[in-house]
Amino acid sequence: MAARSEKEGELGLTIRDLTPEEARQQGLSAGEGVAITTVDPGTEAERAGLRQGDRILEVNRKPVASAAEVREALTEAGRGGAILLLVRRGERTLFAALKAPGR
Repeated sequence: MAARSEKEGELGLTIRDLTPEEARQQGLSAGEGVAITTVDPGTEAERAGLRQGDRILEVNRKPVASAAEVREALTEAGRGGAILLLVRRGERTLFAALKAPGR
């Protein structure tokens, strides 16, 4: 079953749920994290250093298991608020700070 990608347009990235196989291959539990499938050039996501293939594990220190949970956490951050992502890139884990789009 292919995972559906969803665009977080204002931040400039596209995300999708991880398949159980992808999670297992990366040493994550099933339902742990969300895949970044694209990062648009010149966007907040690119400026924060996010890359295609990164896995979002937390948004504002809350674990996320699905694209829907990421979207909900971004909404909670509010317009113009700060967004802190915990990201897995290969064997490394890092934080990325973004500014939520303002009005």
